[in-house]
Amino acid sequence: MDIKKTSVRPNSFYERPGFTLKLSFLSTAFLSFVFLFLIGFSNLQAADFQIIRPGDISRLKHSMADPFKYASTKLPSNIKSLIAGRKINAMIVFQGGREACALYFKSRFPRTVLEEFSDSYADGSKTSLFKSAGGGLYIDYRNYGRDMAVHKAMLYHCAGLPCDKITVITGGAEGNKVFASGVAGAGPADFAIIGYVRSFVRDFTLRKLAFEKAKYLKNYLSDYAARDKVIRSLKAAFIVKYGLAGLKTENFNAVKDFFGLVSASDPSLFFKDSRYYFALDDAQNSILNLSAARSSLESWPASGMKGIMTEKGFKYNPVGGKYSFKAGEYLKSGFDIRRFEFMLKGGKRAVFLITKHPYGEQAGLLAGELFASGVSRVLFLGSCGGLGEGMAAGDIVVPEAFYRFDEKSVFYGPVFSNHIYAYLKDKAFKESGEIKNNFKSTQYHVSLPSPLIETEQALEKFESKKITSVDCESYYLFEKTFSDRLVSAFFIVTDLPGKQNTLESFDSESSVIKSAQMRALDIIIEYFGIEDAVVR
Repeated sequence: MDIKKTSVRPNSFYERPGFTLKLSFLSTAFLSFVFLFLIGFSNLQAADFQIIRPGDISRLKHSMADPFKYASTKLPSNIKSLIAGRKINAMIVFQGGREACALYFKSRFPRTVLEEFSDSYADGSKTSLFKSAGGGLYIDYRNYGRDMAVHKAMLYHCAGLPCDKITVITGGAEGNKVFASGVAGAGPADFAIIGYVRSFVRDFTLRKLAFEKAKYLKNYLSDYAARDKVIRSLKAAFIVKYGLAGLKTENFNAVKDFFGLVSASDPSLFFKDSRYYFALDDAQNSILNLSAARSSLESWPASGMKGIMTEKGFKYNPVGGKYSFKAGEYLKSGFDIRRFEFMLKGGKRAVFLITKHPYGEQAGLLAGELFASGVSRVLFLGSCGGLGEGMAAGDIVVPEAFYRFDEKSVFYGPVFSNHIYAYLKDKAFKESGEIKNNFKSTQYHVSLPSPLIETEQALEKFESKKITSVDCESYYLFEKTFSDRLVSAFFIVTDLPGKQNTLESFDSESSVIKSAQMRALDIIIEYFGIEDAVVR
């Protein structure tokens, strides 16, 4: 039996064919009854829901070295055990939240008794599903957006659940209330950035801290006698640590050169340019590492550094009367949103909202809410797989145009209006060469419903269209235009599909990725004209 439906996404540029998916006979009488019953209710669900199944993609060779490893890290513990023990007869992945799922099954299966099934991930975070009384049937309902539902189905399959035991129910009238309420609660803002919210809080705070330290150092070292004392103390410390040979090391010269750099430079560069930030951070760490016991500066041979150092690093004047601060304000809502205030070029202050990534097409819904609230620019900073020749983890990619590719191997697009692409191509970084993480301006990028459909066959199709990077969200930012609003996207390469370092080995805390996040901040600061972070 085939179910054929055609669905059109609201506000889409394209009419998108739905799915032609074959429902095979299932392994248990109970499961057969469930799905026959679902099909029998097709008139009730005609305008709202589609019942689909994972397709033939499961038989294709995946581009990941170990898709099972990736899938198993994304699923909660008890469910993984049930899959491994072959105790799940059927898994229904429902697009929507708990209430929508409960209503759906109550209206269609009033005699079915659903129980709460609590579970937790490896990091201890909690989740829950429904299960049928007596077990066997499980319903995963925390899936906001069709792409997330398809992705979750692929996770279950790649973690070991046979394809014929998985059904996806997508569609419905689920909205984006969590985005609407979160954005409304955040209040008016000038600009918004989607993605890497936690690293932004960390990195903008570190850059602000470097700015304040550079100001303090520049002022302190402006006195020739004080500067001379610092250099003599530095030499003494290196000699004690490494002998006279220590004065000929690159490390010593780098620290000495840093003092010359900070004395001659505008302190704001330590906020705006990651090269200056890293120079300060390296010098600070080198000095701290000179002493095996950092408990007291008095015991250092470099005690002349007391004027500029503490046991934690370079001194700075308190910001807002405090030595401990964070750039950005956390807003309590159902969706992680931080509010930042920055000084821009020309002395203007601007409010930024920085949000976490939603999954798949939800990125477009979030952008719509941000624009509706009055934000004039939305910038998306995402992670991507790098497909282009010579790409490496940590590269920064800015594409011009965007495709979408679904699990039935259908392309949509290309669409494009990537404002930051034109901005960077014509103005920023090209002449000065400030981006060191192999900044790449590219032509085509593609978005998928799940990284688990990145098969070798899919990669061949991407190559045929000269697509050089892939993610799961960005296409949806560009499929609809927003009057008098600017939308942009760029990416940090985190994995290399079909090569070494595929997604299952991605480490978000690696030094390469952290460095790339700092480098990406250079682009953001330049793009918006940010001069300083306002800290209260």
